[in-house]
Amino acid sequence: MNSTYLKRICERLRRHYLVLWLLMLLSAGCNQIQNKLNSNNNITNTNDNTAKKIVLIAGEKSHPPGTHEYIKTVRLIKTMLDHSNISGLRTEVYLHGWPPNEKTLNDADLIFFLADGRDGELFEDVPFMTPERMKVMERQMSRGCGFALLHFATFASYAHGQKVLEWGGGYYDWEEPTGAYRKYSEIKTLEADVHLASPAHPVSRGVMPFRVEEEFYYNMRFRENDTRLTPILEVPALGGRAGLGNVVAWAVERSDGGRAFSATLNHFYSNWENTNYRKVLLNGLVWAAGAEVPPTGIETRFFSDQEVTEHLYQKTKKALQITDENAASSQYQIFSELIAAGIEEDSQFLVDMSANVNDLAQYDLRDYKVIILNRKDLNGMNSDSQKALESYLQQGGGLIATTFLLDSAASIANAERFKGWPAYTSIFRKESRTRKLNEQKKNQVQVSVAQHAVTSGLSNFDVAVPVGFCVVGTEPAVPLLLAVSGSAGKQQPLAWVYNFGRGRIFLTTIGHNAAVEEPAQVKRLWKNAAIWASRAEGF
Repeated sequence: MNSTYLKRICERLRRHYLVLWLLMLLSAGCNQIQNKLNSNNNITNTNDNTAKKIVLIAGEKSHPPGTHEYIKTVRLIKTMLDHSNISGLRTEVYLHGWPPNEKTLNDADLIFFLADGRDGELFEDVPFMTPERMKVMERQMSRGCGFALLHFATFASYAHGQKVLEWGGGYYDWEEPTGAYRKYSEIKTLEADVHLASPAHPVSRGVMPFRVEEEFYYNMRFRENDTRLTPILEVPALGGRAGLGNVVAWAVERSDGGRAFSATLNHFYSNWENTNYRKVLLNGLVWAAGAEVPPTGIETRFFSDQEVTEHLYQKTKKALQITDENAASSQYQIFSELIAAGIEEDSQFLVDMSANVNDLAQYDLRDYKVIILNRKDLNGMNSDSQKALESYLQQGGGLIATTFLLDSAASIANAERFKGWPAYTSIFRKESRTRKLNEQKKNQVQVSVAQHAVTSGLSNFDVAVPVGFCVVGTEPAVPLLLAVSGSAGKQQPLAWVYNFGRGRIFLTTIGHNAAVEEPAQVKRLWKNAAIWASRAEGF
């Protein structure tokens, strides 16, 4: 074999391995990006830098299922636009009121908020209404960025309202300049005909008058003789003030080149199934982003929550993890992230996060195969959430819970707190007790039921648990894991499985009070538990 031939072979091999190496790097980078998106439930598609960029921001939920569905709505909007008859858009979805990296707003063509607003002493301001964020928004508006608000996000105090008037043209007015409460704007829930106030405007393209049941806000605050503003939708049945009192959607063209669109619609999530309702709101967002609305308007269909999840995350099941907003320890936060990461290692699962235990009564739990309660207690849990959780389990939902670790005084208070909830001791069959909440000791965790789906693939591992802890509870449960400590090999159950109604429950003391020393084993444990709990028959 001559040297020239050998050189050719070596060159081909070098190129071959170079390609493989680049592909491996690309694959690893894509996996890291996807993992990051899944961890905070933010979704972006920013590949085309020439497209109009729409940033969709959802606030926290505060109303019963089917109403004020902020998270579901921004995800739905992205999915509908992705499957519509318009191209040249790139959309980003952010939850919890604000993007983690606010620099993403610097090249946005439209910033859209769907969130609660403050009404006097009730609720809280729209998430951008803080001193620091208002400065960020001011910079974006001054460069001509679009602005859009929907439903409750149109509420503003007098001071914030003056900026919203400038950026968006109108707001729900409840406050005098002096700070005193007033009722300038009003609310009315009814089924009514919605008319096109400006049929020739691009936002009205392809839209026909429609009828809908809605919680309408009307008598909105507008500037007098604002030549920038065009009314889009009006509802005569509201009986508002003369002029613009019945206007429930409007468009604005600002002198800085930016556009704005706002509407007081979107109380009931099911209204997105209405073709004309859907079209006019999507038209408004696309127009406010500076894009051209097609002659027939934005044409797309309604997508179920499962279809949205599959499209955005390539997942088929959702889990809802409810943590504790008052838990400040880094160990607690690490464990919450560990649970989510473990469950999402299963290709089927997306984990949504909440810090409000009463989201049990505010989220549509039918969207979730598993609920995870990773909290130090259930303080603040109201009767509606108790009923919602109980009903969810009775119908076949899955529950994963960390036991509530209490000292003796707290345990008495806990028993007193839930004495009016008979199902409490059947749902949470074990509770931990300790005299030393802040002292921990290493224990080896051993599998006691090796053949169970939850313990599949697990080997023994170490965790540190509070010194002197014990578990109380007399209702039957199958122990899966044991803590073994001391030279005598003292054993204490750490995890159990049992049923409540048609629902499956996995309960463990390994949680926010335990220092995890082998995260891979714990992640596998939660992944197995989620798969097992989600497979209740008929759910």
